[in-house]
Amino acid sequence: MINAESTNFVKFKYDKKSHKIELHYLVDQYPVIHFLELKKVNNINYHPNLDPYIFLCGMAIYPFIFSKYNPKKILVSAGHLNKDQMKYWHKWYLKGLGEFFYLNKLPHIINLESVPNSPLIKSENVRLRNKALLLNGGGKDSCVSAEILKKSNIEFEWLMIGYSNSQQGVLEVSPCTVKNIIVSYQKFMVPNNYKTYNGHKPFTLYTSSIAILIAALKRFKYIFLSNEKSANFGNLKINNIEINHQWTKSLEFEKMYSKYLINYVNPNLSYSSILKPLYELQIAKIFALYPKYHDVFISCNRNGTKSWCNRCSKCAFIFLALSPFLSKKNVVDIFNEDL
Repeated sequence: MINAESTNFVKFKYDKKSHKIELHYLVDQYPVIHFLELKKVNNINYHPNLDPYIFLCGMAIYPFIFSKYNPKKILVSAGHLNKDQMKYWHKWYLKGLGEFFYLNKLPHIINLESVPNSPLIKSENVRLRNKALLLNGGGKDSCVSAEILKKSNIEFEWLMIGYSNSQQGVLEVSPCTVKNIIVSYQKFMVPNNYKTYNGHKPFTLYTSSIAILIAALKRFKYIFLSNEKSANFGNLKINNIEINHQWTKSLEFEKMYSKYLINYVNPNLSYSSILKPLYELQIAKIFALYPKYHDVFISCNRNGTKSWCNRCSKCAFIFLALSPFLSKKNVVDIFNEDL
């Protein structure tokens, strides 16, 4: 098997007619293209300076490319990164892939380089409307966030990356039924004789950056997530390195990401998690008060938001978390099985 020498984020483009974004990468000399289709997004307002938003997406999706091949060098030539920006991305990649490195028994090393003479990506300062996007993951956290926004009289629209029965169900019973759907997929042209790896990627970095892009196209100021307080804490320490499966859901990441948006994307954007002050049990207690969601929400490690597998640790955890706040019968009815 061949080990990759380098990967490179080389360019990006946006077709304003089809509302399709192409993010181009290389694994050594072999192309990989990541596509984002925005045709199911409502009221897109194209404007000429989308570069900082698309570049942000390209950098956020990049771990899905380079971690697969674990190259010696991770190059960026689609846009210039100054020393300060390099520090941000280096830390986000390193911490966000902590579990990936640990489970694959790989050294915790990110060799990130900005290619000289890459184009300068200029931020913008366009004023935004006091409207909000809320990411719909199809789980209990999204439901609780929606109800908090309703009680706070904050107008919002749902954003979904992909679309499942659970997300549809949450949408139908929530205070808002306005949906924006992103279709995301990749095309690899890398030979099969390259050594590849599997494992956890910093998914929240990816979804957050797509949300920033959609907010820019809709001229919305607020981007809300549903990340809880427990994400602030790691799972274990190895050689003084904290491994945190959910690091890109942590308050540390949220603060860094907000600062990056202000300095390098658009200072008028507001990025935050509604549930950050709450632990999982507190969220479960609130969720139990809204039975309209109980038959539609799903959050499973094996099946995602398609169905409960009733065999993974996530299914077991949610069954347990809801048990103090619902009757035994109600919890069993959700999972169709006593876990």
